[in-house]
Amino acid sequence: MEKPQYYGHRKRLKKKFLQKGISALNDYEIIELLLFYSIPVKDTKLIAKELLKKFKNIKEIFLNLDSKEISKIKGFGENSLIHFKLIKEIHSIIEKQKIFERKILDNPEKVIKYAKVSIGSLNEEVLKVLCLNSKNELLNDVEVERGITNEVYIYPRKIVKIALDNNSTAIILLHNHPSGNVEPSKSDVDVTKNIKLLLKNLGILLHDHIIVSTDNYYSFKERGLI
Repeated sequence: MEKPQYYGHRKRLKKKFLQKGISALNDYEIIELLLFYSIPVKDTKLIAKELLKKFKNIKEIFLNLDSKEISKIKGFGENSLIHFKLIKEIHSIIEKQKIFERKILDNPEKVIKYAKVSIGSLNEEVLKVLCLNSKNELLNDVEVERGITNEVYIYPRKIVKIALDNNSTAIILLHNHPSGNVEPSKSDVDVTKNIKLLLKNLGILLHDHIIVSTDNYYSFKERGLI
């Protein structure tokens, strides 16, 4: 039985990647190569090019895996969606484990990177508390609340309890704004100031409250709000 035309192409593309690395591949070839493993018996080049045409670049493809638009791409079915989401989640796990391996969150850049990887691309608002010791070592990462698309309520006493339960000497609040607008609401500002005061009375520092989106962030400390 004669093998389909794309069979030899798949073999050549795999060989190109193994011998020359990902830098030798065009963006559509990278996506095409990924699709090989969720679409075993079909030419995937057109699907890869359609994904890039729709979402502009590889980053945007992965950021839009939960969007309705990606389901409109002909040939990009459930198997491909699962495969791409798995890759995205593995990347997130690796980045978070790097932080835990180093354990020290001693500068804003590390915290912002961790926040973006952890919750920046989620489609619903999430509030987290990072619990630290006196050396700024990360003791625990606690998800406090998970809200609807653009709202999560911050309960000060719950934050304080988490800080105490983890023997924290300092904490950092993280939450995301799925809309992409990282400006805090008046409620965000007021409740953050309240949390800082409650913690201060217990000898615990609030280092920062950081709001993130996929590509942006807002630091209460940088803006002089705490």
